[in-house]
Amino acid sequence: MYKLILASSSIRLIFLSTSLVLLVNCSKSDDRAEPVVQVKHEPKLGKAARTENRLLDQAYSGIMWLDYARLINRRLMDRRKESGYQLAEAIIVLNRVLSPQGIKLESLQNKSVILDQFEVKKALKLIRSVSNDLSKTAESLQIDWYDLYREEGPAQLEQVAMPELRDLIFINQLLGSQDDDKSLFEFINTYFDVDMFLKSFFEEKIKTGKGTLTYFLDVQFEIYAQSKFHLVSSKFDSVELDEIEEIVWSNLLAFNQEFPDDKVFKKSQNRTILDTLIEADRNTLLGRPFSSTSPLENWYLKKLRKGQVDVCVAIDTLKKLNSDYYMDHFTAFNTCDCWQDYTRHIIISSTNLLALQRVKNGNWPINDSFSIDCLDDLTDHYFEVTGEPKDFRYGKISPYFFIPYTLLASENGSHQPFFLQYMADQVDENVFFRVLHSLNAELTMFSPGGV
Repeated sequence: MYKLILASSSIRLIFLSTSLVLLVNCSKSDDRAEPVVQVKHEPKLGKAARTENRLLDQAYSGIMWLDYARLINRRLMDRRKESGYQLAEAIIVLNRVLSPQGIKLESLQNKSVILDQFEVKKALKLIRSVSNDLSKTAESLQIDWYDLYREEGPAQLEQVAMPELRDLIFINQLLGSQDDDKSLFEFINTYFDVDMFLKSFFEEKIKTGKGTLTYFLDVQFEIYAQSKFHLVSSKFDSVELDEIEEIVWSNLLAFNQEFPDDKVFKKSQNRTILDTLIEADRNTLLGRPFSSTSPLENWYLKKLRKGQVDVCVAIDTLKKLNSDYYMDHFTAFNTCDCWQDYTRHIIISSTNLLALQRVKNGNWPINDSFSIDCLDDLTDHYFEVTGEPKDFRYGKISPYFFIPYTLLASENGSHQPFFLQYMADQVDENVFFRVLHSLNAELTMFSPGGV
């Protein structure tokens, strides 16, 4: 049975009777701000949100929200199929065929019903040209860049190429035929306009009125996100990062088997309680021994990294920052005046680790209401201890907290307006958010073609 994102009828009624009225304040406290109409907000520079490095933002949001994008896309395809859109059924099948592990032709068995669609016939003809011989496949698909790729990349190009459906299919085949995809995505970054992998290759007329529905394959999100991620990872030692960005990206690299080198870490001569934590974080990533007399730090540095940590237990542990831990280390925090930086570091890093582990271990999305309520408490706690304004708009809140939080709380129906607003703020500058906002808005409003 298809599960609606919006959990309650009252929330659905609000969505249907208004044009995405959005609460600025996500907190459950009584001092919520008045509702405002969803509009695009310009980001402001500051500690909570460094927005000058667009590539870093794109790469982080793309790779962290890759599974979220696939989830939204698949749910929307199910929804469209229920509404009688034939192309949706074909895209569902093609998503099984074009998997991240390569092309699965066995998924086409007994699926002749979808062959009447012109776009699908074209795609299937290309897919059936694929074989285990990559050179023959490249020749059959007329892939003129395969020789360049085998020669370890193109020279300086006068202009980048616009990907076509045949390129998408051949890249998908390459993903399933080699052990290391790093060189492939590095080549894609050099040869192609990566943003154009998120253009629509399939369209269908809407049933009432004028206009068309655009369709996207899951592998399009995969290629875009992995390409952006590997572009940043290849330049990681030269990217200017603050301490929070450093630990978040280092953990992200480690989860993707791209372990950071010791030389990328900035050395500090200070020995504050925050510097000690940062050094312990780095030692953990590099597999070096460390010691701490704090149960909370040992939980953060050891137990949390092992995975399978219950969400509510993790959040209850983080709440102790504001009570037991602060009082136990009052002198240290008073000396360095770094309490908010310390708590921000642990909460953001922990939230990222929880999100990465959930997706990696297949325990996502989180559906039980008890865990979702605990996550609600996490937002209150984050704003309380960091002193940041209670605002979920882009440029107001750190993306390094909001992105993993959204991943963890993706099933929280009451938070969908905040997620949509965050995407809407970036549609002009980030193609990933442009596509995702369009799909998610349509799914949320239950209106084919969007709002």
